[in-house]
Amino acid sequence: GVSAGIASFIAIVSEVFGRMVLLIPAAVKRLKKAGKDEGLAEGEVKGRNQERARIQEILDGLDNGLPPEAIEELKCKLFGQDPEE
Repeated sequence: GVSAGIASFIAIVSEVFGRMVLLIPAAVKRLKKAGKDEGLAEGEVKGRNQERARIQEILDGLDNGLPPEAIEELKCKLFGQDPEE
């Protein structure tokens, strides 16, 4: 009975320890990668929006010196959209 109890105890402990060593680090890596990917995507959108606002501010400052057609052409080139949009 004692040997069966000891064998069961060792089997349970080794299973738990094995899962902690083998599965938990993989899960942590997977969660970190998902978080990193999500953060990069959010950062790209935020950076893109900030850059668009900065360029728009510069273009707004050019209104006094350039004809409207030239400004619309610059907007089209910089923002990649039709001036009519």
